[in-house]
This record gives sequence, C-alpha cells and structure tokens, in this order.
Amino acid sequence: MRAIYIDANPMLWDIYQRIGTAIFPYLAKNEGDASPKSLPDLMAGYQGVVTGHTPIPRAVMDACPDLRQIVFLGTGTSTYVDLDYAKTRNIGTHAIAGYGSITIAEHTIGLIFAAARQIRANDRDLRTGQ
Repeated sequence: MRAIYIDANPMLWDIYQRIGTAIFPYLAKNEGDASPKSLPDLMAGYQGVVTGHTPIPRAVMDACPDLRQIVFLGTGTSTYVDLDYAKTRNIGTHAIAGYGSITIAEHTIGLIFAAARQIRANDRDLRTGQ
C-alpha cells in the first residue's frame, strides 16, 4: 500500500524512520502543513494517508478514489475525519490508542506541584525584585 504523511514534522518523521517502516514501508512525506485545496492533488494515487492535525473532509475523500486507509496520529479522530462518511466509502480509519496519556498525567502532576508551591506567584515576585 502506498501512503503519504501529509503534515510531517521532523520529530515525528524521525520516529517513523526508526520504527514505522514496518507499518507503511512506502510512506511518502509532505513536510509542513498542507492547505485544504492542495490535499486532493497531494493524496492522488495513494491508498493510505497519515495525518497529525490536518482534517480530511468529505470533499477530499470524494476526490481521492484510491484512498482506503486514514491513520490519525492522536485521539479525537472524529474531529478531523467524518468517520461515518469514511465508513460508507470503505475507508478504514485508525487512531493511536493512549496517545499522550503519559504526557497528560505528567503535566497534571506538574500543575499540582505548581499550585501547591505557588510557583507562578513566586516567579512573578522574583522577577519584580520582591
């Protein structure tokens, strides 16, 4: 299956190079953000698309008859892809289970410590010379 990563960033592309080639051995890369108007041309001839934050609207699915799989690198796929419509077009949709779970937990603990130790207020006081 030929696939394209439509909004690759250097960090995630590096991860793909290390561990993702078994999933999509022929993954093409479009670095940066693709405009909605450019998506049909960008995705032409590809059966799979990987997206981190670029929506894939109905019109794009309609304009890409070869499209069979959409992989969204995160959670909340339905915000970026009309899952019911994709299903009617026989396009499989996939998300990354547990994406960000550890980061969210770490951030929550950090906020708890910041609130308990009044880090924001102390930082403000320090910067104003108090």
